[in-house]
Amino acid sequence: MNSHYFLKWVWGLGFREKNILSVLIFALTSAIISIMVLIFDSFYPIFLLLISLVLTSGFYFRTINIIPSFLSTISLIALYIIHYGELFLITIELTLLNVLLFFILSLLISILIGHLNTSFKKLKCEKKSETKKRWDAEKRKEFLSTLLRQDLASKNQTIWGHLQLIEDKEFPEEQRKHLEKARETCSEVYETLNLTKKLENIEKDKQKTSVDLTYTVQEVIREIEKTIENKEIEIKHSLPDKQVIGETNPEIKTLIQQLIKTRIQTTELKKICIEINEKENIKIEVMDDGPKLHPDIQKLFSGDTYTGNTTGVWGVRYYMINQIARHINAEIKAKNSSEPRETRFTITLPRN
Repeated sequence: MNSHYFLKWVWGLGFREKNILSVLIFALTSAIISIMVLIFDSFYPIFLLLISLVLTSGFYFRTINIIPSFLSTISLIALYIIHYGELFLITIELTLLNVLLFFILSLLISILIGHLNTSFKKLKCEKKSETKKRWDAEKRKEFLSTLLRQDLASKNQTIWGHLQLIEDKEFPEEQRKHLEKARETCSEVYETLNLTKKLENIEKDKQKTSVDLTYTVQEVIREIEKTIENKEIEIKHSLPDKQVIGETNPEIKTLIQQLIKTRIQTTELKKICIEINEKENIKIEVMDDGPKLHPDIQKLFSGDTYTGNTTGVWGVRYYMINQIARHINAEIKAKNSSEPRETRFTITLPRN
């Protein structure tokens, strides 16, 4: 049993049990000192009492506790009498003065250790309380997030159901466009809710591994191209002919995919270009010819605290994309550049 577990066991004892243990320790120490004095013919082993004093003072969570000081002083007197006998009585005044000084010294040591113990216990309780508050806050946040997501998903599903019911009705072309826009909005909200759930899972699993970024980007491009077959959008890429391995999380695919999807859904763009560059770090650049980013969206990727001052639901999407990057060992920057590629996102990853 090491010292940590011993003290932990002692701190769990009652006040009476601690006193009994202290008496036993001082009795054992006094016996050891007596033997050592006889063997070495020296009274210096008496200082071993200070070790027992320090040890037993650590048993108590009190600023002022005289029990260890009292026991050490009694032990000192007993050792004086045993080893000096008549000389103790002859020099009793000087001896008592030494004993008094020893008692004061031992009391100061005991008070100091008691103060340290009390401070340690207070800090430990504060830390435990702070940890519990943080844990409770995380649980409340998780509960409210789940509740809100389920509520929004339910309402979104209801809207989708009503849209399905009126889909076969005859509407003028202009109203049919509004109906289609409502359907697209429902799909986008549903996708945002799924992204929220995915972000929660990523926050819980922060494991990093080696990821083939060349293959990952190629896979993202293939999947995105399937979703834009009916749109006049061209995806170009400039990728290395070899594997580019980055130290990140497999969810880097989600990050790139959601970034491109968000740009397609929120802007009128015709071209997207994806590049992988290798220097000190690995940089994945996603560029498009769509409208420039809103200034508040740019601030979001600059490291400033998200305040919600962005346009519509897309501010939330960009925020979640940035959060995914933070949790997968990546950094993402956004800026508006010159024609023909007005918007550029740079994802930076460490090499493997």
